[in-house]
Amino acid sequence: MSKPTIHTFIVQGDIKMPVRKLNINGETFYQWGSSGKMYKKREDAERQGYAIEQQGYKKKPKPSRRGT
Repeated sequence: MSKPTIHTFIVQGDIKMPVRKLNINGETFYQWGSSGKMYKKREDAERQGYAIEQQGYKKKPKPSRRGT
């Protein structure tokens, strides 16, 4: 099974909404992020992502790689 394609919606150089396009049993779905509800319309997944970000969602910072 192939990996799902990840599409991003870019606004003024910032990645705002990582929307994934999923094909499951021949049907196409869209999902914001790597988990959560799957939608038939991309706009619905983007709307969910916008709502999540408005409530204060921020990406987790990458862990620093200090000497071990």
